[in-house]
Amino acid sequence: MRAGVVLGAVLVLSACLSLGTARAEKVVAWGSNYCGERSVPVPNSGFVAVAAGWYYSLGLKSDGSVVGWGKSDSGQCDVPAPNSGFVGVAAGNGHGLGLKGDGSIVAWGQNDYGECDVPAPNSGFVAVAAGGFHSLGLKSNGSIVAWGRNDVGQCNVPAPNSGFVAVAAGYAHSLGLKGDGSIVAWGSNGNGQCNLPAPNTGFVAVAAGLIHNLGLRGDGSIVAWGDNPAGQCDVPAPNSGFVGVAAGGLHSLGLKEDGSIVAWGENGTAQCDVPEPNSGFVAVAAGSYHSLGLWHTGVGTAGLYSPSDGTFYLRNANTAGRADATFRFGPVLSSRTPIAGDWDGDADDTIGLYRPATGTFDLKNTHSGGAADLTFRFGPAGASWLAIAGDWDGDGDATIGLYNAATGTFYLRNSNTAGPADLTFRFGPAGANWLPIVGDWDGNGTHTIGLYNPASGTFYLRNSNSGGVADLTFRFGPTSSTWKPIAADWDQDGIDTVGLYNPTTGTLYLRNANSAGAANATFRYGPAPSTWLPIAGDWDGL
Repeated sequence: MRAGVVLGAVLVLSACLSLGTARAEKVVAWGSNYCGERSVPVPNSGFVAVAAGWYYSLGLKSDGSVVGWGKSDSGQCDVPAPNSGFVGVAAGNGHGLGLKGDGSIVAWGQNDYGECDVPAPNSGFVAVAAGGFHSLGLKSNGSIVAWGRNDVGQCNVPAPNSGFVAVAAGYAHSLGLKGDGSIVAWGSNGNGQCNLPAPNTGFVAVAAGLIHNLGLRGDGSIVAWGDNPAGQCDVPAPNSGFVGVAAGGLHSLGLKEDGSIVAWGENGTAQCDVPEPNSGFVAVAAGSYHSLGLWHTGVGTAGLYSPSDGTFYLRNANTAGRADATFRFGPVLSSRTPIAGDWDGDADDTIGLYRPATGTFDLKNTHSGGAADLTFRFGPAGASWLAIAGDWDGDGDATIGLYNAATGTFYLRNSNTAGPADLTFRFGPAGANWLPIVGDWDGNGTHTIGLYNPASGTFYLRNSNSGGVADLTFRFGPTSSTWKPIAADWDQDGIDTVGLYNPTTGTLYLRNANSAGAANATFRYGPAPSTWLPIAGDWDGL
């Protein structure tokens, strides 16, 4: 790639998006991190769209704000105030574009060629795209407005300028997708980036890279054309099942309907090495030498385990009602304790049991009875240690851990196999009857530990798996109770929060913030009174 030359545009949201109902996700980044373009700010939660530029990134939050990180020598990460009301974003060479819900465009960053000077009237826009030094805005009437550098005609929209439904901008060329499924290309054509392959029909999405393009067909296949020195136009087989595309400097990304990402082209900075687990993605963006994926953040819901008959009752909504999944796993009249986690990294949480008498974990990868998929010993046999589970290293797979209340010590393992603890540390008092709890308290994609003191109704949450003082301390629920703590992402904002289960009344109290206050969701589930034990997880992966 030529020094100083940028990547192309990225997919953006339509102005018709309702952020109030949009699913909030976290950003997964890989490839170059030369300027921090891969270092997503904390909390990494609540994102609904991403855009990748020249060594920088932009993320749109569900509250309508835009977050920028990475290179900002021209202010491309400095979103102007008021940073609110956005419904779409695009990242160019050194400038950013934000589409407001009222149909106006806000531009910031490098403006050497007027790429940030939105033409009047600045209204009626429904989509945006940012190229090297030019910008595109799609109007609600199907016309395209272009501004900025125009040395090779990248801003000269061909007639008839109507009927467009999407736009994309490369370094010095532009693309428009028509409602009839055809693509129009204009601007620089030194590498064939404007030579559309036949048949020019059936397209449903477009993406423009540095000097290459991708077109997604309605049948799920991708067509690529333009510059191809690194194989960025060689779509890997099988070329099917795609639902999204993104084009970067010299690499390409395709999002599959199963939530996986396929990457091809230049890989000098690992921009094509999609992190594991390669599943659960809902959107992609490609920058100069880095890539971004929006990863699904599911809704945590409650479940119950009956030790007397070894039955699990899992519910897919945090409301009263019947179980959505009911099955037996493990023996009846058991002293085993339930745990839950995404053991195989498929974005669905499933259950497990811990046998204190033998120090054995039995983990299941499906919501069904039958033999355990994983069985191994960890920790001492015959101890009264308490089992926990979480994604301790942020790799997408949940693994097990133990808490020794007698010494106040946590033992965490990064694989679901026998072996020594990968992390051992003390947190909280020794010899107390405090109960362990696990969650992603700060939305950074890694689970950390916490403790609940039933005597005072106080939670102590830690944002790192290490000894030290609690990062969050608050009271929730009654004092001196037999209520059991649970935690999950109840409101799908990417941050786990606490809850309590009252076995006397069979009532769950869920809180959407890790702070004192009233429960945000209160409902009865299961029998009352009972000896059933609560668990929580994203059972359906939605």
